[in-house]
Formats: sequence, structure tokens, C-alpha cells
Amino acid sequence: MNKNLNENENIRLVECSSCGKKISRRAKNCPHCEHIVDKHSQSKNNDWTKKEANSHEHARMLVLEGMNKKSAIVSESTVQIIDKKRNNKKVLPILHIASVQIKRPGILTGGFIKFVGPGDKPLKSSFKVTGGAWAAIVDDNSIMFVKEEQYQIALQIEEYIQNFNQSGVMAQGANKAPNSVADEIIKLKKLMDEGIITKDEFEAKKKQLLDI
Repeated sequence: MNKNLNENENIRLVECSSCGKKISRRAKNCPHCEHIVDKHSQSKNNDWTKKEANSHEHARMLVLEGMNKKSAIVSESTVQIIDKKRNNKKVLPILHIASVQIKRPGILTGGFIKFVGPGDKPLKSSFKVTGGAWAAIVDDNSIMFVKEEQYQIALQIEEYIQNFNQSGVMAQGANKAPNSVADEIIKLKKLMDEGIITKDEFEAKKKQLLDI
């Protein structure tokens, strides 16, 4: 009798779409990550993400499924941030992304990836415990995650964006007059002074422009 009850209980367990852990089919919130379970729209939302991914089947593509029904799809020259909870999609040209901020998930807090664009600022990561994770929850350009494999995908996204922007800067630099390179360095210096990019990022991009 008890064995049958246990088997029936296992059948009722489903996987949380946010953290991937087993939860009761009747649960309204995941006890592990507090994700709100929406049984009726779960399959619909998954189909939406797959449809978006399939539309880029001929391009190099990276897909990061995060918490709170948010995901990022990176293909060719854009990053799409899809918020299934709000039924919203945002497209960021990769050339407009100044930097990528990543935090690895820990035991007590989740990780995140943030795409820092013009006029945007990185999340404050000075907090020893959260490292900016709480701010990432409400940030439009951030994706939260809790799994190590999601963190690895985030690193691949960062590498792709860096390589893409490096190629773009080199291509643009080849077609520019020498005095326009100085203008670009001045713009980069301004971004560094405003805290949008770091000193290391400024030095790296300056070397690219000067072909050092």
C-alpha cells in the first residue's frame, strides 16, 4: 500500500521550469527558487522560446533559459531578451553592448548575466553575499540562473559578444582615417569615466583601434 502511494506521489512530481528541481504538480510556487508555477502557460511559453530559436536555425545561436521565465537568444548580430512572464521581447544589437557582466551562482544566491549598453551601468557587485543578484531580478537587460550549465552558457555568450565586437572594431578601423581613430579613443575614455566600461576594457579597445 505504502509503495503504491510513493509511486503515485512520484508521478505527481514535475520539473520546475526555472531551477529544474522536482516539485509537486499542485505547487503554486517552487519551494527551491520561489518561481511561480503557471501550469496552463508553461507548455505555451516553452513553444514560444523554441519558435524564436528555430527562426535562427541557419545562424550561430546560443540560448540561455533563466529564472522568472526570462531567456536570452544570441544569434548573428543581436541578443534577444525574452520575458515570457510579461510577454515581451527586447532586441539588443551586439555592437551596442559595451560589456557583459556575469556572476556565478552560489549556494545561497543565484547567478546572472547582464548586457551593459550605452548609458547603462553594471550591477553593483560589491555586496559579498548577493554580488548584485538581487538587482538583476528587476533589471531588463539581465538574466538570472541557478545551474552551473547555465553559467557555462553565459560564459559562451560573453566570449561570442567579445569576439564579435572585436571583429567589428577591426573592420571599422580599417576603413577609418587616422584622425577618426583618435575620436573613437576619446569616446571610449568618456565611457570609462562614466563607469560604463572598465579601465581594462578601455585599454583593450584602444589597442584594437591602434592595431597594437
